[in-house]
Amino acid sequence: MKKTFILGLFIALAGTAQAQLTVGLKGGSALSDWNASSDTSQIDIISKYGGNFAFVLEYQPIERLSLRIEPGWSGRGATIHQEGSATIDGIEYEGFYREEYDINYFDIPVMAQVNFGDGPLRIRFLAGYNFSYATGGEVLERFSLDPPVNGIGDIRNTENLNFNDRNWNTRDNALIFGGGINFFFGRHVALRLDARYFVGQSDLFLDDEVEAFNRTWMLNIGLEYRFEFY
Repeated sequence: MKKTFILGLFIALAGTAQAQLTVGLKGGSALSDWNASSDTSQIDIISKYGGNFAFVLEYQPIERLSLRIEPGWSGRGATIHQEGSATIDGIEYEGFYREEYDINYFDIPVMAQVNFGDGPLRIRFLAGYNFSYATGGEVLERFSLDPPVNGIGDIRNTENLNFNDRNWNTRDNALIFGGGINFFFGRHVALRLDARYFVGQSDLFLDDEVEAFNRTWMLNIGLEYRFEFY
């Protein structure tokens, strides 16, 4: 009797200990801006659109909990707008100064995911931490004369972003919060829609004059395949 009970318990535990491994691809849009210190109160910071793409690797040791890693790339940045002046042919003119930052990042988000639902439609909630490294970028500098001078309204210059010259922090780690929905087609293939919010934890500038932290929304669509192990 005792042996029968132990055998039955073992079979029951084995049935609930089914592990799953999911792989896939995802991509989408990124809307980012900077949360800056009070020293920038005279500067308008405007959100900027970019994109993101990543590989998906998810391990689900138990039914309701998964570990999810998504190495990939994203484009983030912001636009800075403020009043300023420029000297042309020895004459100083008033106008508006604008800098548009487009920065490419390599991301490794590591997240815990809680899973709900057993049918074709399943809900996911996740939280974690994003390890991010800036790999390159460019900045568009534009000075708009107000009013235009001799038919010239804008003075523009685009250059590759030199992180050292601008005292830029190439690390941009962040907390992640989000959720999504998986639509399963059969047992193994799923279409995923989700949204994440990234709260930057790394000051974008290495000097002590100004503090700024990335804030980013990402909307994603992905295709995933799930392997099951017994």
